[in-house]
Amino acid sequence: MLDPVRLAALVFALLLLCTRSAPALQFVYYTSLRNDSAERIQVTPDAINGRPHYTIQPGQTLVFLGGFSTRRFTVRTAEHAFDYSFPLTFGAKPTHYRGRQRHSYVFTREHTIYPLDTDGAVVHNATGFPLIPR
Repeated sequence: MLDPVRLAALVFALLLLCTRSAPALQFVYYTSLRNDSAERIQVTPDAINGRPHYTIQPGQTLVFLGGFSTRRFTVRTAEHAFDYSFPLTFGAKPTHYRGRQRHSYVFTREHTIYPLDTDGAVVHNATGFPLIPR
């Protein structure tokens, strides 16, 4: 059994760990991005911290663990690079994937990003959306 001082120190350490490791919290859900443009795109979910990039062919969907950066993420086509900032809202009700929530989005031909509902339909009136390049 832990004495009260050790228990308090353990609780404090856990709270400190949770508040300092915000990037770790993003791994409690999945994100998917459907490419509805006519060309292949490369997505970098976090352009600031250097997370890896993913390639998505036209008509395909990428699912990855974590989310998009609220500061800056990038979508590149063959001719352009587009920078976005993700809002502090998900935009639509999530589905479930491998036991976790999955938030789904679509990259359009107009280079905008919209959330998708649970049936895969575009949600045009979501707060903070569409995301347009900055």
